[in-house]
Amino acid sequence: MTGLDIIAERGAEARILQKMGFGKCILTIALPKNSSTISFEDIEISDKISMEKTSVMNFLKLISKIIDFETTFIANGSSVNKRRGEIEILLSSIKNALYVQDKKYIMINIPTRSLAELEKNFYGREDLTIMFVISKKSPVIAHYAIDEKQVPEIIQKLKWMGGEETFISSIERLVN
Repeated sequence: MTGLDIIAERGAEARILQKMGFGKCILTIALPKNSSTISFEDIEISDKISMEKTSVMNFLKLISKIIDFETTFIANGSSVNKRRGEIEILLSSIKNALYVQDKKYIMINIPTRSLAELEKNFYGREDLTIMFVISKKSPVIAHYAIDEKQVPEIIQKLKWMGGEETFISSIERLVN
């Protein structure tokens, strides 16, 4: 793993296998706010981490964004061909870890009388699994893997349907 800026600086040939979503930076051009002329000596370089603070603190105005970079999982072409199996396993693990980082696992008991309403409200969701317990007269258990931001809304809808005994947990790994 490395930043795309390092690859660009070295002119290395590499295959980008997965952008990681962190370690981001932006190369920008900025000038002093009071500058009425543009000269090479006036140009300042800033990065995303401190761009807003840097520009304000140093009285700079942003002129242009040059390029975005972020941490990536890379490999050279020969490695991809020679070690395809190992790379696919590692890449799959990375993708799964990135996918679940903002997910929560919810398990809740729903009365069977609410199944029609559950289907109406959540039909087609790939993140929902329904399990029957002992008999169809018992409550069903709804399982979800959802974005953390959706938890309050989903829990409220399920409670309105008679849901109870809610279990919420972080997800360490989800294998497709």
